[in-house]
Amino acid sequence: MPIKPIEHEYEVLGKNDFDIWPPEIAQPFYDDDQQVLKLGKKLVNKEEKITLKNGDAKWLLTSKIPLFDENGIIIGLVGLGHDITKRKKAEEALKNVSTRLSLATKAGGVGVWDYDLVNNLLEWDDQMCTLYSIEAHSFIQADAAWRTSIHSEDLAVYENAKSN
Repeated sequence: MPIKPIEHEYEVLGKNDFDIWPPEIAQPFYDDDQQVLKLGKKLVNKEEKITLKNGDAKWLLTSKIPLFDENGIIIGLVGLGHDITKRKKAEEALKNVSTRLSLATKAGGVGVWDYDLVNNLLEWDDQMCTLYSIEAHSFIQADAAWRTSIHSEDLAVYENAKSN
């Protein structure tokens, strides 16, 4: 069952989760609904992974908020769900690339660093700290820390490059 956007109010009005989804998907949604209705506490930005009958995994970002009448009695809820599958796939791809980069730098005996000239911040990965025998938690992450690691004969070249 593909996730298709609900475009019209009539597609969901008067229906419950079990009218729209297969039971294995509907039950957790229903359980969340009951918690919101019983406790009156909103559920905000819950990431939910669902597996469709064809085996495809989809991710939803769900929020549910109780509706109260003028006497403070819960009379229903408003629920919103957004398909965030593309975002979750992008996050997973980024995580995989990061893991591969980390393995490659360790295997190659190199580190990765970034120097933000505007904010004068220096960031090293763990491998850079290892290479320079600096404990990551004590690294200052500033220009002064970088200067201490530059060979004295190279300091003028660094200063010239930084000023240009």
